[in-house]
Amino acid sequence: MVETKTSLKLKCLRFDNGGEYVNGGFKKYCATLGFCKLNVNVALFFDLRKVGVGVVLTNEKGKVLVTVSKAEHELNEPELVELLAMLRGLQFSLHLGLSKIVLESDSLLMLKALSTNEDSLSIQGNLLKEVRSLLSHFEDY
Repeated sequence: MVETKTSLKLKCLRFDNGGEYVNGGFKKYCATLGFCKLNVNVALFFDLRKVGVGVVLTNEKGKVLVTVSKAEHELNEPELVELLAMLRGLQFSLHLGLSKIVLESDSLLMLKALSTNEDSLSIQGNLLKEVRSLLSHFEDY
C-alpha cells in the first residue's frame, strides 16, 4: 500500500511492538484530548477459522491517532467477535489513560445490548458484562 501511494520501494519496515503508543509522551498527549472516537471493526475468515479484530482511535477532529489489529482464533459468531473487538479497544484506551470516548461499532444489536443493564444468559453474556465493566472506567462514553 505504501509503495502504491508513493511510487517508492519500501526497503525496511520497523516497529517496536506498539511501544511508541504507550510511552510517556503519547500518554501525556492523550490526557490533553477532549474525547476520542473508538471505532471497532472485524473481519471473519470462516474457511481459516480465524477472525481479525481492528481498532481505529481518532481525536475529536477526526485525526487518526492510532490503529491496532489482532488475529483471534476459533470464533465464528459475528456478534461475539464484535464484542471482542470492543473489549480489546477499550482495554487499549484505558491503557492510554483516555477518559472520554465515543464507541462506534457496526453491530447495532450489541450496542443496544450494552446500553441496558440486563444480564444476558446468551453466549455473549460474559463478554457483555466485561465490556460494560470497562465502559464504567470512562467519564463519558
